[in-house]
Amino acid sequence: MIRIEVDVSGLEEVERKLGKMKDQAPKVLRSAINSTAVEARKQLAQEAQNRYTVKNAGFNSAAKIRRATVSNLVATIHAGGRKLDIPRFHVTRPRSHKKGAPGAKAEVVAGGGLKEIRGTSGIKAFSSTVPSGKSRTKQILQRQGAARYPVQVLHSVSVPKMLEMVYEGRGAAKRVLKKDIQKIYNQKVQQKIGELMGE
Repeated sequence: MIRIEVDVSGLEEVERKLGKMKDQAPKVLRSAINSTAVEARKQLAQEAQNRYTVKNAGFNSAAKIRRATVSNLVATIHAGGRKLDIPRFHVTRPRSHKKGAPGAKAEVVAGGGLKEIRGTSGIKAFSSTVPSGKSRTKQILQRQGAARYPVQVLHSVSVPKMLEMVYEGRGAAKRVLKKDIQKIYNQKVQQKIGELMGE
């Protein structure tokens, strides 16, 4: 969850600029915060899509905005969801399951290159279809030992984690969107003040 907050000093500065209309300051800030949250969600989704190879992640729809009010000048962007199945990303599946053949490979971060998926004990991953409701879907699986069973379906990063990484500028992220979003907020505040004062 990403929080966009306004401190007391920001409120006092807006009141000063509004002069006789300073009682409108909370409404100005509410509007600026909510506009920033919408723009922040858009930029977070775009940056995450650029940095990861995931297909049809639905970043925008997964990130819900809880809007600020006059009495609570905080907007939150909350993204929920579990780790995504590896086939949602760029993967290659081995053509052979024979001993010595290469295992499944995945590229989660764009530009990171395909890397063979191996467990801590060196067990290779492979592709197979598994039941999914009334149908079957292709998944990347891995045995948990030398025996044929049990096997586990492999997953990668979740939508909330990808959004968090690009927001904080960590891992695969090339930009620190947190700083950019703060700049957007500052611009929105000035814009809303100008609109109210007829500038």
